[in-house]
Amino acid sequence: MKLYLDDIVKINDLPKSSSKVLYELVRKINYDGQIIINASVKRMISARIGVKEHSISNAITGLIAKDIMHRIDTGVYVFNPALFAKGAWVEIRKLREKYLELKITYSPDGKRKITSSILD
Repeated sequence: MKLYLDDIVKINDLPKSSSKVLYELVRKINYDGQIIINASVKRMISARIGVKEHSISNAITGLIAKDIMHRIDTGVYVFNPALFAKGAWVEIRKLREKYLELKITYSPDGKRKITSSILD
């Protein structure tokens, strides 16, 4: 899993430290693909991986900007179910249909661009 997370961080041109934060967040995902991130969670992650709390907030901002996760309410986020999901495949497919439209395009010079949007 660590290699997969490192690849996601590298593909999306995020700081290398985002991989550690992403790992900790993915561990907290529920079966609806959601995660609750409040000050207490940030403090625990900060202590566990040895980074400052603002670095966790910055990593979350970067993950949102790259469509790896989306904010759905204050302190409530949903992971891109094309990248992260938990549960039976039938339920994962439903999450993917409900939350996300994923597009992968390639530029003439071979660079990959991943975009997504939450569907209503």
